Amino acid sequence: MRTRFEASLVQDGDDIPRAPSRVHYMDAMRGVLMSLGVLLHAAQIYRPEGRWLVRSQHGSETLRLLADFLATFRMPAFFMISGYFCLHTLRRHGPNRFLRTRSQRILLPLTAAALFINVPQKWLLAGRPNWTDFLATGEWRYHLWFLVNVMVYFAVAWALYRIVARRPRSAAAVGDTLERAPVAALICLGPLVSVGLLGINRIVRMDGIYLGMFQPYWLLHYALYFAFGFALHARPGLLKRFGAAGTLHAAALVALFAGREFLPAPATLPAKALDAYLGGVTTWLGCTCCFSFFVRFAGRPSTPLRFLSDASYTTYLFHHPLVVLGGLAVVRLDTPPWIGFPVVVLVAASLCLVLHETIVSRSRAVRLLFNGK
Repeated sequence: MRTRFEASLVQDGDDIPRAPSRVHYMDAMRGVLMSLGVLLHAAQIYRPEGRWLVRSQHGSETLRLLADFLATFRMPAFFMISGYFCLHTLRRHGPNRFLRTRSQRILLPLTAAALFINVPQKWLLAGRPNWTDFLATGEWRYHLWFLVNVMVYFAVAWALYRIVARRPRSAAAVGDTLERAPVAALICLGPLVSVGLLGINRIVRMDGIYLGMFQPYWLLHYALYFAFGFALHARPGLLKRFGAAGTLHAAALVALFAGREFLPAPATLPAKALDAYLGGVTTWLGCTCCFSFFVRFAGRPSTPLRFLSDASYTTYLFHHPLVVLGGLAVVRLDTPPWIGFPVVVLVAASLCLVLHETIVSRSRAVRLLFNGK
């Protein structure tokens, strides 16, 4: 007799319960989080310490705080969504079709964007760049590092899915433990993995670029969030509780973020470890608050949010060079942040949506190259 885990996860028979083809609040969250990337990168132009590709002499502490706050949860939440839809697709189509469709969905846009977006962007920034260094150091990735990571996670998920199909009991036990665990425990225990990874990285350096493509530290760092997203799809009860954060969670998120931003930087190793742990707690709080917000306010079909979701891949690929172009313009014009930031955001976001609607979604060849479908 088939176990509950087998019935819900690994078999491809017609009697297997299917998840709905559209999860409206997940679609909305995906579209909005991707659009927030425009705000985050535009804010980096005016970062006082000037760490980004384009740097204005008009530093803005407010925009630095905005960028830091968005960075706290945006990519971890996005990896959770990717993990969720990874299992969604595996269940819906089976491992063989999953491998074909996900390879097309990831590898084609990664290659096309690297050649037709990132190479011209490098030329724009560097004039006559050293192309050997550009490839060997992984600089060619720019914002495409997300696709590189997801490509690895999908390959690992595909392999594990086939293995777990033959050993369902142990996986079911892990799933049952997660489903029973209080969300507060997950928020407190999850960051310990990140702190442990930081400790290992101090001993065995893993933050370099390998083969001009892979950064092991960040692959392992975000793998936790991807795996948790996978678990959210496997255990609907866990998803329901994770998406039910309240006022207390939001207050704790704001308090922790403000404390880490405004208190003196830690000087000793124990203080740095504690700061890293609190940073992880802040990230998990930000993710549960993000999920809760969209569960509460975007649970029903919405035409604008559906359009944002459908355009999210185009926005992801094209916003980066558009923000760079806008940044170069506002720097050259010596534009203050209160003018330059909203102009760059508005122009870059609008052009992404127009590009998707008028070209990407209307041309099969362009849609295949830049959306993988």
